[in-house]
Amino acid sequence: MLKLIYLDNAATTRISHEAFEAALWALHDDYGNPSSLHQAGVSAAKVVGKARSQIANYIGASPDEI
Repeated sequence: MLKLIYLDNAATTRISHEAFEAALWALHDDYGNPSSLHQAGVSAAKVVGKARSQIANYIGASPDEI
């Protein structure tokens, strides 16, 4: 039996459930502009900073490289 595997996900990759839930949360609950100085912006900047730190730690980089 021939099984085809689709590998061209350049524009159509399905995201993981975890990534979807995180994005949904951010879009709904922490939607501020992280470059803004108001409370929603400062909160969003903290979320972005935490994400940068987690990714950097995972790949062995520093957060300012992300």
